[in-house]
Amino acid sequence: MKMILETLTPVFIGNGETIEPYEYFIKDRFYRINLPKFILSLDKANKEEFLKISTSDMIKTRNFIKEMADTSKVQEYSMEIDSDVLEVYEDKKNDPNNQLSIQTFIKTSSRPFIPGSSVKGAIRTALLYSMTPKPLTGSENIEKDVFGYRNPQDDPFRVLKISDSLPLAFDDMKIYNVKTFSKKDIFSASGYNMMFEGTKSYYFDRAAVASHDIWIDEDLKKKSEFIDINIKKIISSCNEFYGMVINKELEFYGSSKTSYAYEKYEQLAKDMGSLKNANSFILRLGWGSGYNSVTINLAKERPDNKISRRLIKGEFPPGWVKVKVMEEK
Repeated sequence: MKMILETLTPVFIGNGETIEPYEYFIKDRFYRINLPKFILSLDKANKEEFLKISTSDMIKTRNFIKEMADTSKVQEYSMEIDSDVLEVYEDKKNDPNNQLSIQTFIKTSSRPFIPGSSVKGAIRTALLYSMTPKPLTGSENIEKDVFGYRNPQDDPFRVLKISDSLPLAFDDMKIYNVKTFSKKDIFSASGYNMMFEGTKSYYFDRAAVASHDIWIDEDLKKKSEFIDINIKKIISSCNEFYGMVINKELEFYGSSKTSYAYEKYEQLAKDMGSLKNANSFILRLGWGSGYNSVTINLAKERPDNKISRRLIKGEFPPGWVKVKVMEEK
């Protein structure tokens, strides 16, 4: 079966790497450069100048690269930037205390992709929530208790197979700035900025579309004595769990009087309602998904109340996607 994933809000799935400020520059868009190629492209005098300043002055190094780089010769890739990124970059580029590093999106053969493991992990959380007796009182071994296994080789989720997506185009990507907001007396940004490579998205500009294969390993399923995992159960569990997450976020943002983020969750709830009779469901993936999306906190009688949220432009919660499962023709 095919699984088509469309991004509703920007998705960021990192690989633990960062792009340092001397490895890119921003003009009309973001340019990732190949530093060895850049050095080789310089004549003798400019090469000596670059090697001299690069060991002592990061600001001069940034500006030198921006002025001297021939993108046709030294760029690895480029992508669009959000206006907030340009604002932060222009404000901080001459600040020696601000590194302006950018978190990279996971890639294979130098192309971004959505890992099947990320999708599978989000589905696993939804199924765990759906099958957990509520209210949840103890959670030390909840997965093994609910799914009925003790040894990793007996994990029933081994029967569910999801491929990595086909590579995304760099035109499907964008550089974003995300801020952490906290609700104490008022809901406000903490001042912390993080820039990252993320997908474009439907609510922001246009959706990025990723294609995966999804299937049940029937041979493993026959050997499994534990829960029955099937596509129908996956769809219903994901819509139940992530529907609950959306409702709780509406409560949170409603009480915080943050209208812009609240409006995005209203749209999510509306879009989710339109999926009721389709082979479609909502998921939340990647960094910034939030505590309630990656745990079964909401199954507790008294869920932990987390007061911080990460938002893009103060209104876009990262990680929301729409998924449609289709039979292959």
